[in-house]
Amino acid sequence: MQKYFNQIKFTAIVALATIVVGCGIFDTERDPAVYDGEPLVKFTNSSRTFIVQEESTIFTFNAHLIKPAVGELTYSFEVVTDETTAQEGSQYELESTSVTFADGELTSAINITLFSAGFGVSAETLTLRLNSPGMAEFDRTITLTLQRFFPYIQSEFVGTYRVTYPFWQSDPYEIDVIAGPTENELIAIDMFPGELGRDVTIIMDDSDSDNFTASFAGIDIWRYQGTSPTNINGSGTFSAANKSFNFTAQNVVPGVGAFDPSPLQMVRIGD
Repeated sequence: MQKYFNQIKFTAIVALATIVVGCGIFDTERDPAVYDGEPLVKFTNSSRTFIVQEESTIFTFNAHLIKPAVGELTYSFEVVTDETTAQEGSQYELESTSVTFADGELTSAINITLFSAGFGVSAETLTLRLNSPGMAEFDRTITLTLQRFFPYIQSEFVGTYRVTYPFWQSDPYEIDVIAGPTENELIAIDMFPGELGRDVTIIMDDSDSDNFTASFAGIDIWRYQGTSPTNINGSGTFSAANKSFNFTAQNVVPGVGAFDPSPLQMVRIGD
């Protein structure tokens, strides 16, 4: 009886393993240490962002094999037109629509050239899809976000802004922003209109050309329950292309606690 019971257990375990693998829970393609099939190709990343600063710049992204190439292997890819806004020729040029791996290689580079003059203030997208036999079941497409670099210039941020901050006011409102005492400071006049009417200094950080950030610390902006001074702190990113800010702001009552963080957006309006 025990022999038959063990056989039943073994059969059940095998059946369960078959179901689990078939459902993709154990995806051996994703683990090169256990994968023992033919080389399969995928993009190394599912998305990348490239920002062109010079007149033209060559950028590189990669394709990857799950198992080292045996002999030279070439795979092709195509532009997914209904998911692409970038214009070939004026904004970008692909060196090739195929990628080749030499014997023993796991990674191979694909080059794309971007042309600064072809871009406006908006980012464009370019989606590519592998279309050869021997593809992995994942990362078959990559979406490239392509955009022109716009530098931070303090004077270009001076003006009137529309602020959307439902925590403070249910409807958007307008404020004026002026230049601060240093190049990397802006002053938001009465940034949170109402009770105390404080001006707030926004600190601009453009040290990372791929990620412009900004922050502010508003002290004693309003009074919690009419008595406790409340601060509003914010941090986030800004765009030098369309003169906008996306903050996460939080109201803090010193010695009492903090409200949940919430989004605050500022967009310059007019010329």
